[in-house]
Amino acid sequence: MKRYAVLAVAAMGFAAHAQSNVTIFGIVDVAVTRLSGEGAGGRIGLSNGGASSSRPGFRGTEDLGGGLAAGFWLEAPLSLDTGNATGVNFQRRSTVSLSSSQLGELRLGRDYSPIFWNVNNFDPFSYRGVASVSGADNLGYASIRNSNSVGYFLPRSLGGFYGQLQFAFDEKLSSDLNSRQGQSVGGRLGYADGPFNAALAYAKYDQVVGASDVRPVAISRSLEVTNFGASWDFGVVRPSVFRGREELKGGNPVGARVDLHAGRDCSRRRGAHPRVRCPPEDRRYGQ
Repeated sequence: MKRYAVLAVAAMGFAAHAQSNVTIFGIVDVAVTRLSGEGAGGRIGLSNGGASSSRPGFRGTEDLGGGLAAGFWLEAPLSLDTGNATGVNFQRRSTVSLSSSQLGELRLGRDYSPIFWNVNNFDPFSYRGVASVSGADNLGYASIRNSNSVGYFLPRSLGGFYGQLQFAFDEKLSSDLNSRQGQSVGGRLGYADGPFNAALAYAKYDQVVGASDVRPVAISRSLEVTNFGASWDFGVVRPSVFRGREELKGGNPVGARVDLHAGRDCSRRRGAHPRVRCPPEDRRYGQ
């Protein structure tokens, strides 16, 4: 007989007498664009997410008393030109959490990875635009969000220090080939005081699969990502610096990648766009 152990961390229910709130939020970003190329003709149509990715979302909290609160966050991608013809999902973020003003927050579900926040906060282009560092980020491996994750966030009462830890389960049988594929662990630690903000982040992804791998094949390589960012907000301009390193271990050696941004984009990649866009909001606490 098999036995199963289940840990229930947080569940939410909204009653008429509960001290709860639900917020509907979102961004709509669509434009008429014309694309053309030498010898390839041109095309006019609608494009999505020129400055920010379009998304509808629902988030809510419920006061449990004693400084505790339960919360949820559901956020879906949205394509304005087709209305999400393939169907609606909440792959941008789907989490439930239990938070304490003194102890921090425990969060479960599909959430942003720790290394994502440094790119989002310290790259002037964030994850949008031709000059974004994300164009060379993670060697083609998806690491913006992690499914099946358990995360912990430090409380906001630590004198400017903030941080998080995150572990994502692979959810495979131990007898499966590459049973740890999809598993990751990461963290971020930062300090913000007035106009100054800086943070260091690290993540490791187990048994990453390369484009040349013929499946099924046993994978021993792992991907390790480290990045650092810092900025100073002068009000009218916010210079920032960002440095990231990615390395495959157990596979072919991969060199480091460095991109710097200081007020204006100074990426040395060809085709860098002169426009600088700071992130729409400071999400130093990952929320």
